[in-house]
Amino acid sequence: MTSQKSLKNNVNFNDFKRSLLDSLIFPIIAFVVLFASVTFPLIDYVTSEQFKTTPIHNEVQVFVSDYSFVDVSMLFMGMVCCGILVAVKSFGFLVSKKQVNVFLSQGVTRTTMFVNRVVSGVITLFISTLIPILIVYFINIDKFGLTAHLTSTFLYFVSGLFVSGLAGFSIGSFAMMIAGNVFEAGLTTVAISIIPIMVVNIGTIIRDYFLKGYHRDYTMGFNYTMLTPFTFTDVYKTYYNGEYQSQINTRHLFEAITKDMLVDGKIPEAYKIDSTFIMPVVLWFVVSVVFMALAWFLINKRKAEHANSFGHFAVSRVICSTCVFTIAAYLAFDIAYYELSNNHIVITFLLCALVGLLTFFLAQLIMARKIKTVVKALPICAVLICTMALGFVTADTGIFGQYNKTPVKEDVKSVAISFDGISLFSNLIYTGNEYVKSTDSKDIDMVLKLHDEIKKEEKNVDEHKTS
Repeated sequence: MTSQKSLKNNVNFNDFKRSLLDSLIFPIIAFVVLFASVTFPLIDYVTSEQFKTTPIHNEVQVFVSDYSFVDVSMLFMGMVCCGILVAVKSFGFLVSKKQVNVFLSQGVTRTTMFVNRVVSGVITLFISTLIPILIVYFINIDKFGLTAHLTSTFLYFVSGLFVSGLAGFSIGSFAMMIAGNVFEAGLTTVAISIIPIMVVNIGTIIRDYFLKGYHRDYTMGFNYTMLTPFTFTDVYKTYYNGEYQSQINTRHLFEAITKDMLVDGKIPEAYKIDSTFIMPVVLWFVVSVVFMALAWFLINKRKAEHANSFGHFAVSRVICSTCVFTIAAYLAFDIAYYELSNNHIVITFLLCALVGLLTFFLAQLIMARKIKTVVKALPICAVLICTMALGFVTADTGIFGQYNKTPVKEDVKSVAISFDGISLFSNLIYTGNEYVKSTDSKDIDMVLKLHDEIKKEEKNVDEHKTS
């Protein structure tokens, strides 16, 4: 006689097997794309007559694939999309009135159902990224030899591709918990993905357009692309080889590194997998875990009768409305600035606030379809407008007077100034990546004096504009 515990285990296992098979199609597609884009070009190269007859392969240290054959950033973006689709397929029963009651009454707890789908999704996403890159790893060992850089590059690509898929899966899972149908979940997923980068873009254009003494800090070292899952691996790394500055990004890691590229017998610093590449991957792994935890919490709170609805969930409405507000305010600001210039900051702000308010109201009205519900959400819009106002005031006042404040000479360790690509302190070409600095006392005095003169000139210009 079968025990009750055994029956429960069988039900749990069958649910896991069903969830694994249901979502398998998308990781299979990802595997095929990765194999065709990365693995096959390398296999084709090492089995060609050119490889056998050309001694260059004796000089190669690492060769991932032919980067001219594939847009590397598209591979990472594709994995994000794959993760989203796996989430939609795994939790699709929650938004279907025909399926939700059947699934929730099969004797499996919601937590177990959630864990089954997370585990199956994580396993399939990991295997689909591991196998193609693992084959590349073994080909490199066989043809070019084992190096520490090969191993670190292999680990980076596997983790980067996997975390890309995991990010899409976690955000998609969270969106499915706060959406009534697949379309709403898709809107919410896109909104979550682009809101951070849009907020940064608005802050950037406000700073660039309104701060007196406009400058751009190329050495701040923050990669804004890491704020969205679709581009967090799009990393640019600046380096100086003793003669000139250059940049590499993830795409360049696909290049064949040969012995003549080595510096003192070591891999060039620019190609090393360091924190520049690793930090975005770690960040989005943590973000993915957070979204997973939120999704687990929400699935236990969700009611079955909310399936096949639209706009019922307040969280989804707020996220989508905030996204629409941000995009509308961004476009309004961009247009208003070129039409009005920075002589009309108040008018520009009022225009952005009005456009943002209208689009927020319309987005809420479309999703909620009740004026009373829309009115309850207006405090959220007020917070967004106040935040934007704070950005305007901060920029217009030069960060409350600190932006243009001339520092005391004793606090200045070095100075840098350039124009038309030429540094005043060196005959080196300014590449747009880093200023050529000077620590000479006379140069420091000259720059501080020039800074004061520019401030006076700007003050005269501002007084002329307002007179």
